[in-house]
Amino acid sequence: MPTVTTNQNANYKNNSGQFIPVKVVDVVLDLNFPDIDKIGGWDALGTILFIKVSDIVKDPKIEFNRGNASIINSNDIAKPLFANTKYYPLKGEIVLVHSTLGRDIINDDKENYYIPNINIWNHPHHNALPNPDLYSDASNTNKTQKDYVNAVGGLVRQVQDLDSEIELGNYFQEQLNTKPLLPFEGDHIVEGRFGNSIRFGATAPGPNDWSTTGQTGDPITIIRNGQSDELDSKGWEPTVEDVNRDLSSIYLTSTQKLDKFVPASLNWQSWGAEPTVIEDPIEALSSPPAQEYTEPEPTTNEEEATNALIAGLPTSSADPITNEEEIESQDNTPPPPTPVEEETGDELSLYDELLASGDFDEEDFESFENPVISGQDVAVSQLERLEEGEIDLGSSGEPSDSTGNADWQKIRAQWKVKKQTAYNTVNGAPQRGDTWNYPVKIPGKTGIITTVQAPAPWSTVKQNLGPIASNKKYLVVHCTAGSFKPPVESILGQMFGDRGVKALGGSRGGYHIMITKNGHCCKIYDDTFTAYGAKGYNGNGIQINWMGGARGFNMTSAQAKTLVDIIKTYVARYPNIQVAGHNQVANKPCPRIWMPRLMTNLGFGSKNIFKTKKTNLEKYANDSDVYQGDYNNIKNARLA
Repeated sequence: MPTVTTNQNANYKNNSGQFIPVKVVDVVLDLNFPDIDKIGGWDALGTILFIKVSDIVKDPKIEFNRGNASIINSNDIAKPLFANTKYYPLKGEIVLVHSTLGRDIINDDKENYYIPNINIWNHPHHNALPNPDLYSDASNTNKTQKDYVNAVGGLVRQVQDLDSEIELGNYFQEQLNTKPLLPFEGDHIVEGRFGNSIRFGATAPGPNDWSTTGQTGDPITIIRNGQSDELDSKGWEPTVEDVNRDLSSIYLTSTQKLDKFVPASLNWQSWGAEPTVIEDPIEALSSPPAQEYTEPEPTTNEEEATNALIAGLPTSSADPITNEEEIESQDNTPPPPTPVEEETGDELSLYDELLASGDFDEEDFESFENPVISGQDVAVSQLERLEEGEIDLGSSGEPSDSTGNADWQKIRAQWKVKKQTAYNTVNGAPQRGDTWNYPVKIPGKTGIITTVQAPAPWSTVKQNLGPIASNKKYLVVHCTAGSFKPPVESILGQMFGDRGVKALGGSRGGYHIMITKNGHCCKIYDDTFTAYGAKGYNGNGIQINWMGGARGFNMTSAQAKTLVDIIKTYVARYPNIQVAGHNQVANKPCPRIWMPRLMTNLGFGSKNIFKTKKTNLEKYANDSDVYQGDYNNIKNARLA
């Protein structure tokens, strides 16, 4: 753990050739700095104002009583020592100042120069040192004191209350989840303050994602622009690069293979394609390139031409008009079209082939969850729809279940005849293969428009979760019990398919968020919206679904990682929320895992673990045929 001790008996003198520790009071970064002309104008950029550490040790209050004007007048300022490498310190950081030759060589005046900040806390984010009075407060009421624990070797910095009470700059904000990189033997690491870094490393034993292949010592260079924003707030604990979760990165490998890498797109059509040069149409019209004229060579001489005219024959063998036989041979009339056989049926199973064939069948792909595994036991009742505001009381005082708007009726009718037609009617329908044009807008029976967003990493989706819903008490986890189809297909089945309409009423889908095979997420609804996923837990629940689970537990590592991240995000978003599996509230195997066991494995307490109310549902906790996954592997995202 990083520590620092203070030698209060040290006697520092600012002599030439000696480095002295000083505390940064301010940094000049633009011409708006007060009294900028006194310290050099543009030449002052990067200059620091400082107070000697020895003066602060003798009198801690001097740090609060000395202003910038008095510091400038006393010439307690310093410029960066290196001209080509600048690492600007923050307020409160400790740097070493050296006094040596300045620009006024005639009078042999000295100037102060500083080198980058001392590594007080062994952390790239900041190394600011609090004032002695703040962390020695006997009343133990100051926040800063609680952030710096007194250990045998000195102070240990562990900020956990979101604020260290140290002013680091005019706009620099401390990020508690910014972590240093975990080093391996021989690494050369360059780290910025904001989770950006360059690692000159190698294949090495240890917890990293690039050492499963190759020999120890094989070189690798990793450029990372921002760490994952899903890391915890224990900023003193180091981390390693995550190719799937870091904001952006470049991996220059030699023999390594990133087994857990999830590509953003598998569209390789541009590979090897010839680039198309885009010409300026205005320039092409105003300055067309001049075409060089070449006079054609004569095909006959003068004597041959004269004889041909006399004989009435063509003047060249290239003349297309020769004789009747040749004319007939050059007849370009197209042959009559070949009759197209009437399509009797389509037995293809791949979705892109289904689109190309123009025919769909109920068995070609899942239109809804497998009801035996994950479907609802009881369809959404009129009473529940009335409570959710979907339908109104009619003139007779009974719920009026209207037929919905014309768009829904039209697509529903097309679905029953031929799904291809229904799919092409929906906004965002795929143009080729299973590539949908997002966002996909689907009309519901009662006029509700369900918008399916494009699958994206959870780190992106979580930035747009929408408003917090104060009535949410449960997070219910599901699986589709189907194949890894695009989530939009499952939602369409819920909206228009027979099973979906029967269970959900055709007005909306069953999930707020769906997790694809590669760990990306489709956000369907905001938290404030009621999705019909688990009867009795809809209005006050958040419904999360992972795609898969048709014949057993086949969750991918990427899905496991995302599911765990979603759970952590929602527990932080709703501290009292209880996480449940669909099999805890309905007699179904869905979601193929027993959530109380997983939540315990993840370290959550009883407050966030849903207690099963029906004892007969406990059978799903130990069903070896259904739960083939190791819970530690789900936690660590190490599934097949």
